[in-house]
Amino acid sequence: MEYIALDLETTGLDNKKDKIIEIALVLFDSQTYAIKESFTSFVNPLLLIPELNENITGITNDDVKDAPVFSELREKIESFIGERPIVGHNVFFDINFLKENNISLKNNRVIDTFFLSNILLFTENSLNLESLCSYFWVPFEGSHRALNDTIASITLFQKLIQLFHSLDEEKKEMLYFIFSQSFDSHILHIRDFLFWWEKKAKEREFFIKNILDNLDKKIKPQEKEIKLSSLESQKYSDIIEKIPTLSFRENQQKLMEIIFENMEKSKKTVIEAPTGSGKTISYLFPAIFHSLKSWEKVFISTKTKALQDQIFYKDIQEIEKYFSYNFSYVKIKWKKNYFSVYSFLNFFFDGLMEYEKVSFSSKIVLWLYQTEYWELDELNFYWDEFGFVKNVNADYIRVLSEENPYKKYEFYYKIKENLKEANIVILNHSLLFSDIVIDGELSKTMENLIIDEAHSIEDVATETLKKRFSLQWFLSVSHFVYTQHIKNNLNAEAFTKQVEILERDFSLFQDVCISFIAKKYNIRGDYIYFLLQDPYFFQEDFLWIVSGIIKKIENLILLLKEKKELDIASEIGYLEDIKQVFLVCFSPDSKKEFIPTMSYNEKYGVSVEYTYLNIGEFLQNRIWERTKNVFLLSATLKIGENFDYIISSLYLHNWFDFYSFKSDFDYQKQATLLIPDDLWSIKNNFSQISDFLMTLIEKLSWNMLILFTSLSAIKNFYFKANLPLKTKWIHLLAQSIFGSKYKILNLFQKKSDTSVIVWTDSFWEWVDLPWDDLQYLVIHKFPFLVPSDPIFEARSRLYRDSFSEYSLPKAIIKLKQGFWRLIRTKTDTWVIILLDDRIFSTKWGKEFFKSFPTDINVKQLKTKEILEFFEK
Repeated sequence: MEYIALDLETTGLDNKKDKIIEIALVLFDSQTYAIKESFTSFVNPLLLIPELNENITGITNDDVKDAPVFSELREKIESFIGERPIVGHNVFFDINFLKENNISLKNNRVIDTFFLSNILLFTENSLNLESLCSYFWVPFEGSHRALNDTIASITLFQKLIQLFHSLDEEKKEMLYFIFSQSFDSHILHIRDFLFWWEKKAKEREFFIKNILDNLDKKIKPQEKEIKLSSLESQKYSDIIEKIPTLSFRENQQKLMEIIFENMEKSKKTVIEAPTGSGKTISYLFPAIFHSLKSWEKVFISTKTKALQDQIFYKDIQEIEKYFSYNFSYVKIKWKKNYFSVYSFLNFFFDGLMEYEKVSFSSKIVLWLYQTEYWELDELNFYWDEFGFVKNVNADYIRVLSEENPYKKYEFYYKIKENLKEANIVILNHSLLFSDIVIDGELSKTMENLIIDEAHSIEDVATETLKKRFSLQWFLSVSHFVYTQHIKNNLNAEAFTKQVEILERDFSLFQDVCISFIAKKYNIRGDYIYFLLQDPYFFQEDFLWIVSGIIKKIENLILLLKEKKELDIASEIGYLEDIKQVFLVCFSPDSKKEFIPTMSYNEKYGVSVEYTYLNIGEFLQNRIWERTKNVFLLSATLKIGENFDYIISSLYLHNWFDFYSFKSDFDYQKQATLLIPDDLWSIKNNFSQISDFLMTLIEKLSWNMLILFTSLSAIKNFYFKANLPLKTKWIHLLAQSIFGSKYKILNLFQKKSDTSVIVWTDSFWEWVDLPWDDLQYLVIHKFPFLVPSDPIFEARSRLYRDSFSEYSLPKAIIKLKQGFWRLIRTKTDTWVIILLDDRIFSTKWGKEFFKSFPTDINVKQLKTKEILEFFEK
């Protein structure tokens, strides 16, 4: 059978406003994948191509100025496509552009390779065409050119079909069942193409049984016998000596001794231990020992999922192999992070099986054959799927109730059971602070707490403790509650009426706020974010609107609490949060305890939120005073030679003992800091810096990360450097331009010898790249917070000298985080190029200089000398 593969290049993403600038059509055999005929042409869009699109596609205004306009190509395009089925990657984007240009495709069935990839390659972080071609080792040069993309999508299509046919029969049966629930003509065409032999769909019971049988195999409760009698009289050193495979360095041994001793004496402790010091193992041993000896749980909290998983999957399991005494441990996340079989089956069999729902459900079912821990963040979701995730997670009361016929299969239920007996509980900072603020189940048994990555406590707590209102989210929650009424055959009239009244009040509130914002801030661009402190928001007329909203929310909450048949506790909780947002944000006295803010987005309107002003005070009242043992650990807690900043910001006065360890690394041999001294002031030398960076990239062209402090700086550099570097086969992987962080990382690790990552300073907060992939770091500016940020503005008022006591320390810690994450082993070597002249030209620059190791090689050179340095 003949299929058409197609791809377009356009001036933008909006098919109503933007125009086609290139089209490629390829006729191929769907059995042999042999190309029979092709057609490609530039298209004159009758408008200028934006600079960004020129950079991405390489198509210039000169390329299209003499090309035919689309209307001159329409007849040829329609004739070439006919009524043949269409294949392409994310092809509905292209089809919608063609339809907007009066190409009728109503009789053409479609197979999207993105749709297939999303189902079959559900563990992949990036599903763009280039990443998928790399996954299948498909040669692919000249991406974002229509003909190249079209030919690549045909090969990708072939690889995906082969991958589908390699699935075992049971998985195919499950997919056939899912596809057969749909009436979408494209889905049925895909089903018939994949299952070309005659097949009959299994019954509903087959589908449910397979899911339950598969899940049942994986649910094994942890049953550990703890031998306490022989442990109570032993010292930690006796245990360590019995583990011959683990050798401890002197620093690591001292670190472990401090944690053991202070845990036994219930001393709260702060420890700065550099990267590579083995601090994770150093606190795991004392934690396990203490738990077994005292019958108390030890909670370990981390900022990043990466460290949480490293502890759970690697470090603690390594200890378990050689530890003479059995112990149990559990990793726990938010309820909404876990898949629920009850929620999924209700979602699957409820309503129409539309196109996106088929893709989502198919991906979930194949994932269930593989996952061990049912954590939904193992998957990546796209577009409408984010709305579906809420419907399949464990954040519903009935998931753990006796009304759930699948309760014994629920992984979250098993976690809750294991939590009762666990010695070690591994969680993340977000869950920790969320549980503590509501005096939740975890905090009630939290006598021993270890907080790793403790430098991030203030920022994570600030974000986690936010409460927020947006009209869009309110309408989404209301729609969900309405559907629950319908599903349970309940009369929704009273609910709908109250929501409509509230919606009118919210619309009035938005209009009044937007009117104020337009006059006060002279809106330019599509986003503004500010402190709620103007007297306008506290005058009688405005507060009358606010009080009306609060009263109506209270009435809606009372109405929904009467609906005992509905599983909507989370939704009621969100409405209570909205009420709290309006109470706090529009109370004149709230700024003594909270930071109330408002934001305006051109697309979504006005949002209101608040968070705690003084995180340290919250921590003191909720954790330091209530918890027997607390250990705070990080590689970056000191500023210079003291802990003053972390003591002040986290209220650690009189509660904690402090310790600091030196690094074992030889920075004299492993790291070099280069500082150019002829680029003028960092405030107005962007052109000179761009020229220098382009020359540097041409000379090195590999293993480089460039960190800017703003997206505008990235775009300016990208526009200037991308096309010249492209001619030398060097790829700039730029944030917000080239794609997601996963796409950028994926491509960089496969092409690090010809790629340079250009990112904001947030990059080093979440990425760990091996030394072979990354050797050169360029830092444009010191990572200061933006002074106009409302949270920064509000907290600055807590300090006498906000720059030296708050702004400067936060920037230094962020810089230290970046540096200390570079060198992980004694064999790593690094070159750091710092372009910010303020390290020498300002009084405070020396404070940044102190943040680097004292024995690091420092060279202050002319830019020409730096280039010569790399030549040598």
